[in-house]
Amino acid sequence: MTLPRLPGPLEIARLVYEHTARGHRGLVEVETAKGLLRLQLSVGFVLAMDVGPQAPVGADSQVRYLLRARGQASFRLGQTLPGRFLIEPFRPDASIRAHVDAQTLSVERLRERIGEQAVTVSFPPHPSALFGEERAMLLRLATAQSVDQLVQSVESTPSRVLRLLLFLDALGVLVIGLPSGELAAAYALLELPPAATRSDVKSAYRRLARSLHPDQFPHASPSELRALADRFASLHAAYRLLVGQAANVALNDRGESS
Repeated sequence: MTLPRLPGPLEIARLVYEHTARGHRGLVEVETAKGLLRLQLSVGFVLAMDVGPQAPVGADSQVRYLLRARGQASFRLGQTLPGRFLIEPFRPDASIRAHVDAQTLSVERLRERIGEQAVTVSFPPHPSALFGEERAMLLRLATAQSVDQLVQSVESTPSRVLRLLLFLDALGVLVIGLPSGELAAAYALLELPPAATRSDVKSAYRRLARSLHPDQFPHASPSELRALADRFASLHAAYRLLVGQAANVALNDRGESS
C-alpha cells in the first residue's frame, strides 16, 4: 500500500500564505510528527501560533518552525486561538522570501518551464517581501508578460527578473499562460486549473458555495459568519468573472468558425 505523501515544509508555508492572500480568517491546523500545529490567520498575517509544550520562543524561531513543518493540513474558517497564543504578527510571504533567498536555487529550470510564454500572478505578495525594482515588475505582472518584456519594461537584468519569478513560483502564485492576474486569482479561488470549462466553473462554484452556507455552521459566532460572508463575496465575484470569460470565449469561437 502506498502511503499518502506528506506535504513538504515549504508547502505548509505556501498553504498558510494562500489563505492569508485570499483574505481568509481562521485556523490552519497541521498534524505534525511532534503534535498539532495551529495557526490563526487574518488580514495577511499569522496572528497566533500553538505548537504545544515545545513552542518556539521569539518571532524568528516561530517562522523557522512554520517553514520546516510537515504534515496534513486543514483550514477552519472563522475560528480563533485563545489570547495566550498570540505572537508578534508576521507575513508568511516575507518569511518564504527570506527562505528562498537563503537557498542556492537555480533559475534555469524555471526559465526552461516558462520558455517564451507570458506569466502573471494570482495573489501578489505584500510590497514588504519585494526589493527595489521588483515592485514595478509586480505591477507589470497584473497583465501577462514574457521574461523579455519584464526585462525591457523596468530596465532590469534577466537575473533580477528571474530572481523575482523564482520567489513567486515558490510562493505558489506564478501562473503561466493566462492573460491577467485577475483571471488567475479567480481560477485559484474556485480551485480550478486555467483550462477549466464553463461547466467546471459552475460545478466548482456550487460545491464551494454549499460549503460556505450558514446552515453548515449552526454554532458559528458573529465573527465566523462575517468570515463566511466575506469568503462567499470573493467566491461569487470570481464566479461571475469566469462565467463571463467563458461566454466571451464561446462567442469568439463561434465567430471564427462562421
